[in-house]
Amino acid sequence: MKKVFLITLRFVLITLLFPYQQANTTNVQLPLVDMHSVLNHQKELMGKTRIPSSVSESSKADQMIAEYVLSLASQGLPKKYKKNASKIATAIITEANRYNMDPLFITAVIQQESSFNPDQIGTVKEVGLMQVRPETAQWLNKKYHLVKKLNLKDPATNIKIGTFFLSNLRNRFDKNSRHYISAYNMGATKLRQNLRANLNPKEYVQNVMKHYVKYMQDLSIMAQNLNAAEEIENDLIAMPIPVASN
Repeated sequence: MKKVFLITLRFVLITLLFPYQQANTTNVQLPLVDMHSVLNHQKELMGKTRIPSSVSESSKADQMIAEYVLSLASQGLPKKYKKNASKIATAIITEANRYNMDPLFITAVIQQESSFNPDQIGTVKEVGLMQVRPETAQWLNKKYHLVKKLNLKDPATNIKIGTFFLSNLRNRFDKNSRHYISAYNMGATKLRQNLRANLNPKEYVQNVMKHYVKYMQDLSIMAQNLNAAEEIENDLIAMPIPVASN
């Protein structure tokens, strides 16, 4: 009886205190997030690690971030694509791990570029979630053999090409996050021209980082709420349940 009561109470607590956990994101196998890469990339992006200690010190940190990426994808995708949320979250995490990036940063770029609309077409024919230009994708794929079939309308392929392009720019600009984020938006050549003219584009970088910082804040709240739920559960486990007398 006590076991059933605790299981029911735990479900209620997690539902109330962990609001970003969506019903359709449970029981989904996601790749583990590379926390070493997350912490290093955060320092690169923000000057220091900003991930909440309640998250980074948790044994469930990788799972928590993975589930949050899935939740963001599930919430952001148009209705007809929601069934693909786990596939898209898996692609984000896998490619972020591959290039030693924070998957929430890739998620922030997707949010800025397309608001999670795989059908988005840009003003200069950019395609999909990460708004990759077809000629850029063709050049990258021809040189680096990233995918067998290049279809930017496929979300997983789009993420694979877009994340590789970000990684490529990251290396070309010596991991200067302000520069490689700007270059993703305007192109490396145009950025270098701006820098030579002492112009340092800020708007796109600020927009991406605004999403990223919000994700950090949300993650902190989720971690605190989850810890609170676990503390309540532990207290209840230790609490004897009185047996009604006849």
